[in-house]
Amino acid sequence: MKKLLTIGVLVLSLTVLVACGGKTDTKSQDSSTKTSVNSSTKDSDVGTSKAKYQKSDLIKLRYDFPMGVDCTVDIPGWQGHISGGGYDVNSNDMYIILDQYAKSFEANYGYSLDTFKTVKDIFPGMLKQFMDCSDGETSTHNGRTAIITKDEITTINGNEMDRFEGYIVAKDDKVKDGKHQIIGYSTIFKGKPLYFVIVDQTADQTKKADMTKIIDAMAHSFREYNEKE
Repeated sequence: MKKLLTIGVLVLSLTVLVACGGKTDTKSQDSSTKTSVNSSTKDSDVGTSKAKYQKSDLIKLRYDFPMGVDCTVDIPGWQGHISGGGYDVNSNDMYIILDQYAKSFEANYGYSLDTFKTVKDIFPGMLKQFMDCSDGETSTHNGRTAIITKDEITTINGNEMDRFEGYIVAKDDKVKDGKHQIIGYSTIFKGKPLYFVIVDQTADQTKKADMTKIIDAMAHSFREYNEKE
């Protein structure tokens, strides 16, 4: 079963924290014991479409979205921690923000469920929330805003998603062109909006190829939570 974990440090080859009182349901690579880190080793049915999600060697751990969202996405085995209201995994060169709508955030971020009529509305509607999460990263702390330069609606594992690209306006002139590249996906799962975004935090901004492989693999791993995994 899912476990509600208090924020803490769990050492299992990496450090992982649970964001916003989030739920994780995980297995270590060498044990069937439930912990906060999971090795994704098999395909599984997802959503109502019963489509098979895709596993990848790039993303061997699992993150279960909290707050009753009841969905899962695989993530890289980087260090994880709370960042603003979301969850962050960081490799020094790149980091990933995973976040979701919560009713308790409405007053602070000025949105409601009515804000998100389509998947294209999610990231723009949750931009302030994303920037708060990004402020947890020293490379983009106090970034001015995030700009989307292109996006496209796609369907993956039976879930309609908006795949978008753009950049965070850098806080200083140490980053190439003053822009941190971002690539992300947003979707509405069982009525709950959510997104996951990868960010290039290097000065020379050379990680787009790696970012693309990782975030696309994550999107293809997205699925309904399954306590038997």
